[in-house]
Amino acid sequence: MIKTKLGVLLLHGWTGTRTMMRPLVEPLHSMDLPTHMPALRGCEDGSPDALLKVTWQDWLEDGRLALLDLLGEVDRAIIVGHSMGGMIALSLAADYPQDVDSVVTAGTPGRMLTPFAPGNKLYPLFRLLWRFIPTYNKGQLAYADPSAEQLDDSLRVVPMITVKQLFDFINQQNTYLPRVSVPMLILQSRADSSCMPDSANILFDRTSTPKADKRIVWFEKSEHGMFLDIEREQVVAEVVQFVQARIDQQPT
Repeated sequence: MIKTKLGVLLLHGWTGTRTMMRPLVEPLHSMDLPTHMPALRGCEDGSPDALLKVTWQDWLEDGRLALLDLLGEVDRAIIVGHSMGGMIALSLAADYPQDVDSVVTAGTPGRMLTPFAPGNKLYPLFRLLWRFIPTYNKGQLAYADPSAEQLDDSLRVVPMITVKQLFDFINQQNTYLPRVSVPMLILQSRADSSCMPDSANILFDRTSTPKADKRIVWFEKSEHGMFLDIEREQVVAEVVQFVQARIDQQPT
């Protein structure tokens, strides 16, 4: 089998679904790139109970297996991750530097806005109390474009232990961010009410990729679900432009 030089791995976020990444599929297929888009464990089963025994290590393993599957068709992978999917992408880039060509993150947390998240003032309280609160209800999802909320089929109610798994994964950043050295595109909205906008600077500053090979693109209106929200066309266009640049830079 003759391998293609590059392929793309699309990774959705925490308790989300592949719906978030679907706007990228057609543009990438038009570029004749093999594209894989796995469902992370427990996220598309339709019930919060499916997440009860799922750990952040399981999600990372799902990403690893999807990467290895893609590498059966291509020499190297560009990984595009939304939110926690970007954390998985960066972890894989740290662990498989010879196989990962580059990474795109979109709304990926370096820190989260909730005061209960790691690095924030009420995180110690969360660590004490999470066992006594069975579920977390997201309520209505925030979107600048109200119609986008209807497209988002992610779980609205999740087990509190699943929140803990996300926070535990965030706490791993110091183990993998310094080992990331591949080219990066960091997409972040200043209007994101889930991921602290300064996360983009955290990812930029803590990774070892040369500054000339990483870039932050800011958006002003979009909420956390950037690929579905009001600036979705511009967000997708930035990814496509980055991918095309990576194709153009491949040796002939």
